[in-house]
Amino acid sequence: MKVLLDARKWQDGGIGVMIQLLAIHFSRKGVEVHTIVREEDAKEIYEITKIQPIVSHVKPYSLTELFEIGKIANQSKVDVVYIPHYTVPFFCKKPIVSIIHDTIQIQFPDQFSLIQRIYARWMIAWALYRSDAVVTQSETVRKDLIERFSWIQKDKIHSILRIPDLRWNEPIYCQTAHRLPKPYCLYYGAYRKHKNIQFLIRLWEKHPDLPVLVIAGDRLSKYPALQHDLQKLLKDRRCIDLGLLSFSDLRIIVRESFCVLLPSKYEGFGATPLEAMMLNVPAIVSNRGALPESAGYGAIVLPLENEEEWYFAIQSLQDTTHRNYQITQGQSWLKTFQENQWVDKQINICMMAVEKFGKTKRFL
Repeated sequence: MKVLLDARKWQDGGIGVMIQLLAIHFSRKGVEVHTIVREEDAKEIYEITKIQPIVSHVKPYSLTELFEIGKIANQSKVDVVYIPHYTVPFFCKKPIVSIIHDTIQIQFPDQFSLIQRIYARWMIAWALYRSDAVVTQSETVRKDLIERFSWIQKDKIHSILRIPDLRWNEPIYCQTAHRLPKPYCLYYGAYRKHKNIQFLIRLWEKHPDLPVLVIAGDRLSKYPALQHDLQKLLKDRRCIDLGLLSFSDLRIIVRESFCVLLPSKYEGFGATPLEAMMLNVPAIVSNRGALPESAGYGAIVLPLENEEEWYFAIQSLQDTTHRNYQITQGQSWLKTFQENQWVDKQINICMMAVEKFGKTKRFL
């Protein structure tokens, strides 16, 4: 099978990880992977696929990209086009598989501009209409799409729980430049409102006996309200903001932490607990969105309605026996993610899209 993969977001967070997993595992399975890339990623991607990438300079999230990517696809001698986002191109005369990662712009509209909300809703609807198959990384997102876009054919949307990013399993030989007091609890990721860092602020203000709270992964200056709420904890050194970190530094910070916390109100997948498990660190996450699916029995999954449960869960990890039990549970849960099964499902969906394409008439 020949697949054209839109890999322009190779370095872009969760979407980038998904693209890398597809390129690596498709290639290992003998799939001929052609790619559309940004110039700076072309060499790295070629080393994986061994096929010369197509470099595109088109601006992402622009009207132009919807025409250019379709044009490139039509000129490519491939069986199927794989778009790892909802930016499905216009006038594409090839079967299309797309991924819809979440519905964050619809779930939390106050975090986005009016234009961003309109664009996201329209593009999600377009992706659902035009794609021959749609992949979600959790059953949560699949159900949400079916509920919000009731006209969609249910059998078109396929839920495949994403496999972990195996880079987190690589040996760590270096030390971080950050000197942090131990023990410390860690939150890492975006600082957006739905990530619910305010929940941790309330918990830490209420319980001064908790370890230091470390947050990392974003620029605090972008969030004035959060910066204001954290002011006292930062001043008292009960919270430390590390901001943006390199991948190597982040892995060390996670590995050395007492536990990883994710009180998010919504996740389309939620890789954080899996990453913690891969480094033998207990994770405590909310029961919202897809987190119960991704974290499974490998993490402590708690409701957000009861802050005291979170406090006692953190404190319980001071017991060595309980802590080791949670780490063992995490290692056991990780074994349920099978790479071969995941990529086989992806390939089967591509084949289904090819079969369905010839039977469907569409506008654009």
